[in-house]
Amino acid sequence: MIKVTAPNERFKREENIFIFLAGSIDNGEADNWQDNIIEELFNWSNIKDDDNIVILNPRREDWNKDIDPTQRSPYLISQINWELRGMEASDIILFYFTKDSKAPISLLELGLNINKKNKKIIVYCEEGFYRQINIEETCKRYNVDFYLDSITDISLDNILVEEIDSILDTK
Repeated sequence: MIKVTAPNERFKREENIFIFLAGSIDNGEADNWQDNIIEELFNWSNIKDDDNIVILNPRREDWNKDIDPTQRSPYLISQINWELRGMEASDIILFYFTKDSKAPISLLELGLNINKKNKKIIVYCEEGFYRQINIEETCKRYNVDFYLDSITDISLDNILVEEIDSILDTK
């Protein structure tokens, strides 16, 4: 299993399973839920080193919170394009919306991907997220897995890992 973070690492689409971790970051202010998911995947006993699973994590340790999102900058453009390429390459996109975030980019990304037939979309939303009902109803309409849970309640063994298993079985 390989962890790739934005945008400093390039990734190649070969015989790998790509998982993109989309969701609340809010300019670095949201909880770092991505590390919890990555740790759980690395500790999951059924995944072997040679399973060629690539985790694409858009959260950057070196994110510049002072970047002006209304101005074109190579820094911002690089991040945006890395995320778009990552989602396009992914077999599975896991969305997580924390209740204290706004996550406007994640909502945009969910809209871009929710009806793509060549991807598995899994959505978690903490109860109380300000657009919880919008997300829930949209997921229902497009037959997307929706879970009203906090990250501490997420059991990857039951959902994400089953998807990984089914993809591994077909490769």
